[in-house]
Amino acid sequence: MCEPEPPAWPTVPVGSVRRVSEATAAAVLRRDPAPADWPLLIGVSVDCGPARQLVTSVITELHQVAVRVFPAWLDTAATVDGSTDLDVAAVRALATRFCQESLDYAPYLGELAATAVTGADWRVDCGLDLTAQILGVARVLARAYARESIVVILQSNESHAVSIADQTALAQAASWLAEHGRIVVWLTQSTAPDIDRFSWLNSLSAHARADRPDVADEPTGSAVSIAPLRGMPAPNSPAEQALERALARTTWAGARCWNTLLDNRSHLDAPMRIDVLWRDARLAVEIDGPDHRGVDKYAADRRRDNMLQRVGYVVLRFTNEQVLDDVGLVVAEIESMVAVRTSGPTS
Repeated sequence: MCEPEPPAWPTVPVGSVRRVSEATAAAVLRRDPAPADWPLLIGVSVDCGPARQLVTSVITELHQVAVRVFPAWLDTAATVDGSTDLDVAAVRALATRFCQESLDYAPYLGELAATAVTGADWRVDCGLDLTAQILGVARVLARAYARESIVVILQSNESHAVSIADQTALAQAASWLAEHGRIVVWLTQSTAPDIDRFSWLNSLSAHARADRPDVADEPTGSAVSIAPLRGMPAPNSPAEQALERALARTTWAGARCWNTLLDNRSHLDAPMRIDVLWRDARLAVEIDGPDHRGVDKYAADRRRDNMLQRVGYVVLRFTNEQVLDDVGLVVAEIESMVAVRTSGPTS
């Protein structure tokens, strides 16, 4: 019997703040793959401080994600491959033209495109006001991940009880982000346990199911958590983003599928998510972060590889460092294997 579809995502007006439990926040962030009708869920861990400091911290972290996923939110810039003054001028011009037919703010989108193409960090003091920045990045991320909206889940980094003053600052920051970004913000229970001005979101029990315990690798020290989305490289993996940018410039890699869930219909012993899959070539490519060097993860990877090989897949594994140090060599190895497995020309 097929499992019933969960009910539609609960409707919460944009500009709202809701309280949720840690368990609920963790479960929805680990849902893999996230259903198509969900918003983009972004967990952001913050340190206590004044409200403005919290706002700028969240804005900075969201822009780090936007920079990593470029050019997904400005697909006309996919052919720009460099960081010279001409490249910067080119993406600014592309952003300006894009804004003629969108709701995006041209000075903001041009600045973000220029930052992304140079690989620089986003500067909150770039001359644009904070309202333009939070509204702009909310639109950019929703477009990049083909979602109608985003939900920002604020979580505290503090291991001790948070003071009333800090909770009040968090509540102020959450309200500002929701209102000015036209988004929904969740506050986890331990982040602001004594703030009762926001209502609880209690209608998530049907959604809060962790399908996989081992979601996409998080970079060391990352303040942002986003569940993998089917069809897209992991938003928190610079290596996956770099590989996708390189593959997008080829003519042979069009059949690739990112973050694809192979289920029992593939004759596997258990469902598993593949980083990059060429289904016709029966080729699985895995990009491994540093946690894969641990004894338990290493053993689990071998079991996965053996299971895939038993049903006819070839597995290629690359480390983050291999991709980031020489993405061209990685792409060449993948291209060669696709050619062998499909017994035809690849370009």
